[in-house]
Amino acid sequence: MAKDKKPPPTNDGPAWEQLRRLFQVGSPEFVEVLRQRVSATTLAAFAETWYTDTRVEARRLLFAYIERPFNAPRHEPLVKRLFKFADNAGDDAVMARFLAGLDRLVRRKRGTASVWDARSRSMEQVEVIYTPPDTTLSRDDRAYAGAWFTQNREKFTKGRFLFSVPTRQYLRRRAWRYFRRLGKKHPDRYVPAVCTALKLYTDADVPDALALLDNWGLVHVLFHHSPALESRPTGWFVSPTGTIQQLQPEPMYRQLWLRSPEPIFDLLVNAKCRPVCLWAAKMLKQHFPQRIAQVSLDELLDWLVSENAVLNDLAIEALERIGGLEAVPVEKWLKLIESARPDLLDRICEMVARAVKPEHVSFTDAVRLAMQRPVPLARLGMAFLQ
Repeated sequence: MAKDKKPPPTNDGPAWEQLRRLFQVGSPEFVEVLRQRVSATTLAAFAETWYTDTRVEARRLLFAYIERPFNAPRHEPLVKRLFKFADNAGDDAVMARFLAGLDRLVRRKRGTASVWDARSRSMEQVEVIYTPPDTTLSRDDRAYAGAWFTQNREKFTKGRFLFSVPTRQYLRRRAWRYFRRLGKKHPDRYVPAVCTALKLYTDADVPDALALLDNWGLVHVLFHHSPALESRPTGWFVSPTGTIQQLQPEPMYRQLWLRSPEPIFDLLVNAKCRPVCLWAAKMLKQHFPQRIAQVSLDELLDWLVSENAVLNDLAIEALERIGGLEAVPVEKWLKLIESARPDLLDRICEMVARAVKPEHVSFTDAVRLAMQRPVPLARLGMAFLQ
């Protein structure tokens, strides 16, 4: 009679016990220490314990883990199980983080390929878009053993991710499918849920037009119905008759977005990804222009020097239309023009010249402006001096 197999171990020694203690106290170190563990069996067993823990600390650590890149070796079972638990539980907050995180796992490149042209009877070079084949972390446990891997971990994992490329494409489609169903079955939850996801994208996720299209869920949320794009199982492509410059807000479930301007306005102000901010600005201009008109003068002045370039442009457009700029103190104008984007200085200085009377500017401030290196500031200072 064959002997019964022993159940797989649920821990890997004292190091795992130390990790569990960090988890129990909710230590921020937990996530980074967990990412160092490479025991797939132990991590798989821990998934249910973690997800079903209702403590605020456990939830915070879960968010932090999913927001990190999915490139911790042998974490496939943990990631998959957490994904399934959240999907089955209807967990909008966790699935929002999975939507953004899984969107980052596929990045295509442009290249050239030789194609036979029957007319010219010769090989021609054409541009192609392809997914690099060497981006999958090894699932061989021996690759992560010994001091060599510990010392070269970052080099080994750079540019590589969990799961094969087809599996990554499937998972990001699954993540979007969750929100597509949410919009049908629970429309009141859809916009808040996708807004949580949209705030997680950053400019690093969209360095160019191709990278924008590689964000499967993001493009569905913002441009699902755009005639300039077409979707395939392997990703988004520009349609034969379209261009990326033709992209306009064509969101999935447009009627849900048009219920209120506030979620869109919140994205405009708080999103960290320029395409998301541009989308929000265009949506407000098209459907809720009165919401932008409600922004106070003080808010517009703050927008003028914000790190968000979309807010800068909206602010200067609004300030050039409205009145009341004479009420802004001279000191505030001087502080603003010294902190503003260089390409906006000409327009800002023109506004200041119209709004500020020269006699209200001290001789010292005028000289300081005249000695500035940017020409618009120097020109404004000279105008005040004259």
